Amino acid sequence: MLVVLLGIVGCDKQETDLDLPQLCSCDFYSCASIEDFYKTIPSINEYLRSLPENWSAERKLQALVSELNAMPRIDAELGAVWTDRDCLIPCLPGTYGRIAILLDDNGLTRKLWLNIFGEDVNSLRVTSLSYIKPREVRVGLHHLGGNTTTNDVFDFINLFDRCVVRMWRLGAGRGYLSVMPADRVNYILNILNVKPYLSSVRVHHFGGYIDVCVDMKNMHNRRYQADWLDFMRRYSFFEGNTHQAWFIVDFQVPDGKEEEWIERFNSYEFVLWAARNYGFRGIEEIGY
Repeated sequence: MLVVLLGIVGCDKQETDLDLPQLCSCDFYSCASIEDFYKTIPSINEYLRSLPENWSAERKLQALVSELNAMPRIDAELGAVWTDRDCLIPCLPGTYGRIAILLDDNGLTRKLWLNIFGEDVNSLRVTSLSYIKPREVRVGLHHLGGNTTTNDVFDFINLFDRCVVRMWRLGAGRGYLSVMPADRVNYILNILNVKPYLSSVRVHHFGGYIDVCVDMKNMHNRRYQADWLDFMRRYSFFEGNTHQAWFIVDFQVPDGKEEEWIERFNSYEFVLWAARNYGFRGIEEIGY
């Protein structure tokens, strides 16, 4: 009997003393913020890969949560673990998990979610991050029953003393169109690529038109507004299907005042909706 008991104790001790991996805290000291947390993903994924294969997904994720909570300025909690059989809509076969993380970001608490997935043949891994962007409000703009133009959006932006982080045109309407010949596409592209307020430029030719789609930044700057309108006039660009087009504008607002600005923006008839701006990073797009 004594020998059996010693054997049981020995087994317990062996599992207790198991040389489990640990997250390296040095990877987290400078990355415990909303904008930089994605840099920790290689360490997190390596940690998940190195856990015992016979552990359940929930046990592995709970171990990860414990490791994260040992890091400075991080408060983590396991939100849920489920499989494709639990999904209400078709999804990839495998196991899913979600971990909520509160980060101390320059004295303010931010929430970030780690979205985790693993197939039977692959280890659990972080596949994306999502979070509420601080100090940003996203506004959708469209004249109900009427035409919606870039100039209307500029007039709306000029009502407020607020930085515009990003602005773009979308919806069923086409982009900015010109009837100039197809061999002018590269000429137009060269002009647009040097404009400091364009963060993304896409130019192509179709159906007899040159079509320009752009993402704009810092368009609270009235010189930038005037320059864009001048470009349209100079090269005979017009806005296609203005009755079907709408715009998205990301405004920067004071920290902690996001809800106040959402209510203020929503009071305008031109505004379809205003809401907190969500950030999202797919791991593939950042190279991990």
